[in-house]
Amino acid sequence: MRLIDTAKAFATDEQCLAYLEASRWPKGVRCLTCGSAKYSRITRKSASKNKRAQLYQCLEPTCKQQFSATTGTIFH
Repeated sequence: MRLIDTAKAFATDEQCLAYLEASRWPKGVRCLTCGSAKYSRITRKSASKNKRAQLYQCLEPTCKQQFSATTGTIFH
């Protein structure tokens, strides 16, 4: 991939996060702590311009961890 192609493919925060999620969870979102596929999306009440990764919460009663695609990475 040429540099110009990379710049086009990752021009927005949303494109970067979508790629990171697809790379991290190719078979769908999983809890990073227990591996469960049961999760809930946490939505922000504020619609500010401050972009961040989609936040998830594990629905396993013994876990309940919050995580995102950037958790535990250099982007977190």
